[in-house]
Amino acid sequence: MSLNLKHITEPLRELNRRKNKYLRRVRSAALCRILNIKGAASHFLPQRFKPARIVFLLTDNKLGDMLAATCLFRETKKLFPSAELYVIGGRTPVNLIKNNPYIRGVFEFSRNLFSMFVLGEKLRKMKIDLLVDLDDLPLAQTFLLIKTIAPKYLIGFDRDRYNFYTVSLPAAQEHITKRHKAVIKLLESSSPNDADCADDKYDLFVDEDCLKAAQEFLASLPKRETYVLNIFSGSHKRDLSFEQASCIAEAFKDKNFVLTGSEANLNKCLNANLPANVFVPPCKGLNTVMLSCALIKLSDGLISPDTFPVHAADAFAKKVFVIFRLSGNSLWLPKHTKHFAFCSGYDYLKDIPPQNIISLLKDFF
Repeated sequence: MSLNLKHITEPLRELNRRKNKYLRRVRSAALCRILNIKGAASHFLPQRFKPARIVFLLTDNKLGDMLAATCLFRETKKLFPSAELYVIGGRTPVNLIKNNPYIRGVFEFSRNLFSMFVLGEKLRKMKIDLLVDLDDLPLAQTFLLIKTIAPKYLIGFDRDRYNFYTVSLPAAQEHITKRHKAVIKLLESSSPNDADCADDKYDLFVDEDCLKAAQEFLASLPKRETYVLNIFSGSHKRDLSFEQASCIAEAFKDKNFVLTGSEANLNKCLNANLPANVFVPPCKGLNTVMLSCALIKLSDGLISPDTFPVHAADAFAKKVFVIFRLSGNSLWLPKHTKHFAFCSGYDYLKDIPPQNIISLLKDFF
């Protein structure tokens, strides 16, 4: 009898995540004491504010968070057309905005103290007027980075305890775009420009190389309709299985299904025994994140258990079938496109009987 270790390893991983979150708070609090930056944040920006350079800080290495923030970048540019906008983000997410016309420059965040100091000094010399900290929990390193940059004004969420923040906004537990709208509303009250900044649609500008590769690949497929089937996620609890993917494809033989994921995951797909209407795109020499976005843009829709592809489909107004483990995931539902949310009730999505998914997909298609 084989031993299933997932019910042992998952609690250990959860315990480790909680430990890291606690240590993160402790390190941040200790740094505040060292730098003497405790105290209440103020709650205002100057009237007729005209910033020349604005930096957005988003250090969590989450693709979905970066994509959702693109509405904030665009609407900020509407309010301050002459301002230069810069973004500091994680290594993978910054790829999503390198082609964004509203962004003047993109910087990769590193926890290496020397690299962080070099970046901070570079931005300090640029004389940043406003820094918007979009992170949930502050890192000790981000405090050091912010102090090195020394922006004239600083906005953050739930930062009331830190007196070097100009404004601390409440981090409401609603759809992520609610936070971005709160920042825009604050900036609108200080901007000398009268602009309509109510649009919270995401922006996603795909690399031409990836778009061309996706067009050529999709044009070679035999069926009329093509759906992107994303079976991978950031957690093994939310991954779908090859068996489930095969059953879905067998049930809908009149459609093409294109798998997406990292190069390593796509190589796994090549070695799997999949039906004839399931296809793996070639990805050599391409950014697989951008390739996935291009495939979603050119497809008829998306099936996914992961939130980032759902956001990408939302950006391109593609219909989405999203599979959640449990209820309470409404914070990550698409806002601008037709969608069907299946809250499975299963802790591990691989345990869902394929027929449960297939019966709901009949209505989706």
